[in-house]
Amino acid sequence: MKIVVPTDDRVSITPRSGRTKGFLVFTVEGTEIIASEYRVNPHKHHHGDEEKHDHSHKEMVEVLNDCEVMVTNRVGPHLKKDLDEAGITVYLAKAKKVEEAVKEYLLQR
Repeated sequence: MKIVVPTDDRVSITPRSGRTKGFLVFTVEGTEIIASEYRVNPHKHHHGDEEKHDHSHKEMVEVLNDCEVMVTNRVGPHLKKDLDEAGITVYLAKAKKVEEAVKEYLLQR
């Protein structure tokens, strides 16, 4: 199983999942993390003109297409929709640190 966490610093969960600089992707067997890798977020936001704002996160989701779960603290409705369509479950963690949040998810499932 692969679990993805949005993070700007590889330590804490990013407050805005869709605007993260990148992701830590954990490979998990049972309740053990056996590997991790960092992936850059290719999604570029077009802010300023709300009518032209691109709410699609398709290129972000493509980078995560091998993941089953996103562990985060908050996810916007547009990203949630794109993750749902890709079959990636969202888990809203209480923990703010990346590894603590992954462990929280693994203990509750």
